[in-house]
Amino acid sequence: MDLGDKVRDLMGKAGIRELTEIQKVAIPKILEGRDVVLISPTGSGKTEAAVLPVLSKISDPKGIQVLYVTPLRALNRDLLRRLRWWFEEMGYTVGVRHGDTSSYERQKQLRNPPTLLITTPETLQAVLAAPKMREHLRRVRYVIVDEIHELLGEKRGYQLAVALERLRNLSSFQFIGLSATVGSPDLLKEYFGAEVVEAGRGEMKVRVELLPHEERLKRIRELAREKKILVFTNTRDTAEVLSFSLGVPVHHGSLSKEVRTEHERMFREGKGVLVATSSLELGIDIGDIDLVIQYGSPRQVVRLVQRVGRSRHGRGVPEGLILPLDTLEALETDAICQLWEEGYLEKPVIEENPLDVLAHQVAGMVLEGYRDLRDIYSTVRRAYPFRTLDWAEFLWVVDFMDSIGLLRRRELSVTPTGRTRRYYYENLSMIPDERRMGVRDTSSGKKVGTLDESFALELSPGDVIILKGSPWTVLSVDREVLVEPYSGEGMVPAWSGELIPVSEEVARRVYRLEPRYVEKDRVKGLLEEVEEGVVEFFGNHVAIHVPLGSKGNETLARYLSAILSSKYGIRVRTFSSPYSVILTFDTFVPEKEILAVLSSPVLPVSVLRDALTRSSLFRNRFLQVARRFGLVSRGADFSKIPVRRLISSVFGSPVYEETFREIFAEKLDLSALERLPKRWKVRRRMSRLTEVQMVRASGTQLPPVPEEELVKRLMERVKSSHIRLVCLYCGATWSGRAEDVDLTCPRCSSPRVSPVYKSPRDREIAADLISSFGRRALYALLVPGVGPRTASRVLRMQYEDEYSFFRELYVKEKEYYSTRRFWRS
Repeated sequence: MDLGDKVRDLMGKAGIRELTEIQKVAIPKILEGRDVVLISPTGSGKTEAAVLPVLSKISDPKGIQVLYVTPLRALNRDLLRRLRWWFEEMGYTVGVRHGDTSSYERQKQLRNPPTLLITTPETLQAVLAAPKMREHLRRVRYVIVDEIHELLGEKRGYQLAVALERLRNLSSFQFIGLSATVGSPDLLKEYFGAEVVEAGRGEMKVRVELLPHEERLKRIRELAREKKILVFTNTRDTAEVLSFSLGVPVHHGSLSKEVRTEHERMFREGKGVLVATSSLELGIDIGDIDLVIQYGSPRQVVRLVQRVGRSRHGRGVPEGLILPLDTLEALETDAICQLWEEGYLEKPVIEENPLDVLAHQVAGMVLEGYRDLRDIYSTVRRAYPFRTLDWAEFLWVVDFMDSIGLLRRRELSVTPTGRTRRYYYENLSMIPDERRMGVRDTSSGKKVGTLDESFALELSPGDVIILKGSPWTVLSVDREVLVEPYSGEGMVPAWSGELIPVSEEVARRVYRLEPRYVEKDRVKGLLEEVEEGVVEFFGNHVAIHVPLGSKGNETLARYLSAILSSKYGIRVRTFSSPYSVILTFDTFVPEKEILAVLSSPVLPVSVLRDALTRSSLFRNRFLQVARRFGLVSRGADFSKIPVRRLISSVFGSPVYEETFREIFAEKLDLSALERLPKRWKVRRRMSRLTEVQMVRASGTQLPPVPEEELVKRLMERVKSSHIRLVCLYCGATWSGRAEDVDLTCPRCSSPRVSPVYKSPRDREIAADLISSFGRRALYALLVPGVGPRTASRVLRMQYEDEYSFFRELYVKEKEYYSTRRFWRS
């Protein structure tokens, strides 16, 4: 079969002289009408492999013929430009539809639907339930889903799988999926019911350099003189620390859309360095990149391939440099590189029958007009994630939806309620939609950024966070997080909840590693102590070394904590890594008891579930699931929700059960306990392996901001503050900057003046202080937490100079922010 003259002419215009490997294999199959999933590395021409044969097959351009689904809401400009060029050159129209599409453009698409509609998984949900757009979707003949490797193992992917089945009930279409290299081609075949077409494993040039911290920074600066570099980190706190240390822009999900877009533009149009988390793994257009630097271990083979693949896009062999942060990360990186050489890639874990996705899809189908529960059930069951869903569980979810008013069930029929539409459209996105809490710098009064609410509510005064490239000490958490520039010496705790999990395969390779990518001498000391089945007792700590990977050892840690805390009535603090579990006890626990538990791990799931319900992990996941079920409204304030009471009220419900399913699928691996060693070797000292991990658990070292700088900032802020004064003699009011506002009444010249307090008594005290101490009294009264009574005590102390006076005010302000949550107004 042939692409046709018009398409071949366009290929000549586009400079395509020869087809790539994936195009040669895929195009004939697509022309034959087969459903296919194309697997090939970034930059191999997958998009054209899908689009060219589709272009040649369109016979009737009326209505939406081609639906192109991409997981990127910020649609890749390069992708949009390429698709638009191909289709418009053929005389076809192109439309884009996502959350930011204007109402004008939506109406235009309703009146004159484009030949090609580019959309997102979430917006596909919206148009499926919209009567007029659903009619246009009946004409769809080709569905192309891009970046499907990003959707596997995610609720967005489960949601899309059902949406495609709903679409199949409307139209008969050919499915074409595009994926980067994945570790489970057979899964893609089953998931999408399509033939897998794979070509070109892809080459990479990867170097690993184990350097001290300052040398790592120096290395990046040196390379940046000649190359355009994208630096990937694994967590936001590391990205912020690195941005702070290098003085370069940063890109991650906690920054505003405006900041991210501006940093993308700056990097795209210039040279230099951009530091990012996984927010830039996908194809957001940031121009050509000469080199990808992975700062720290990539933690997964898949991440290594995806991230390094961002360099030299279509211009040769991708090039990556990995800079491990310690010797253990160097071993891990070496193991990952070796596994990549051998063709290993991690396989995604698919959650079976996600109940929150099921509830949302049922609501959508009811809005579409489905009334017979048997029709809804059969459609959902065709989707791979729900292939094992039984009828009783399906009805359990439907009955719960009925009980909270999301629909009405009568025997085998179902109808919408007044809440159905709102619930469905408020929950189009399966991405956790956390509220953000503002972070305000008390030394300047300015907002410095936002934090996810679930993270912010776990903070305590004295904690250190990184935001916008700078470190901050938390003073209080209330309606917003109040901070001051970090002034101590020490560590910043890691946001460990977002760490990429390391597979058991990688962990086990580390335990039997023969280094090939790092110099053996640099890791020799640690390598000699990486030994499986060792238990170390030292002080009130126990370290258990076993390579179960991130999920396996997290399960082991929670198992040991649940068993030991229940048996002894003590608190057990845990730290887990892919290689070890470290326990810390408040009181003595006999060695033989710990060894006995390890030697015969029998864990009733109920024990682990009970322990999980008391954890912040369960609380945060429960609130997210409750939102997706419509039990908690989008945008609700977590701090005002009585979470424990809410959990108790739905005990045993689909919301409660789905919270466990999500945690067990994403965070834990119960089967790992079956792979614990049968015999354990005991050491009564801390090994280097343990030492490295305990240092890592402490956090990230930061340079301090001198206290003198903080006092200076307070001085500048107070002096430039705008204040309103009142005359206690004639009642006149006036205002001005604190450093030059009149301290006598401009109407009657009385010196009895005060800030405008509500309390007459406070006004009298303030007037006395200003009469006695002049402008210094006004400065004291402007500091938060320093009211008239505290100011009186501060002003009567002796000071060597103005700095000493403001330093005392700085101490008082800090005390106020640290204790104000205990006050009652």
